[in-house]
Amino acid sequence: MSKPPSFLFNAADWVASLTIQRMSDKQYRAYHLLLTNSWLDDPIASLPNDEVELARIAGVSLEVWNQIKAPILAKFKSDGAGRIFNERLKLEADYCAKRSFAGRSGWTAGRRKKQATAAKKLKHST
Repeated sequence: MSKPPSFLFNAADWVASLTIQRMSDKQYRAYHLLLTNSWLDDPIASLPNDEVELARIAGVSLEVWNQIKAPILAKFKSDGAGRIFNERLKLEADYCAKRSFAGRSGWTAGRRKKQATAAKKLKHST
């Protein structure tokens, strides 16, 4: 299954978030970069739990990362296996996967039904 190229972004929730409102420009940018990069990473919606790598993804030096990371990392949880994830984005990834599976299942079931109908018509016509 290919990854969805985008995720639902609730602008009202983002703008109303006290966490976002309290972030400095550097924190805001770093958080946004981490979220969007986590969507593209594997597994989807996760990042390596590595300070050097997180600073690189956030586009800041390790020194700057150490100064700005506290409110950003508060929005992520550890999976216990060396990765971190944002809970809301993970829910969105799970929803996309479920929706994609349902779509594929529905398409397959519809295809089978059409094939069965075609086979019945063919049987009755001979």
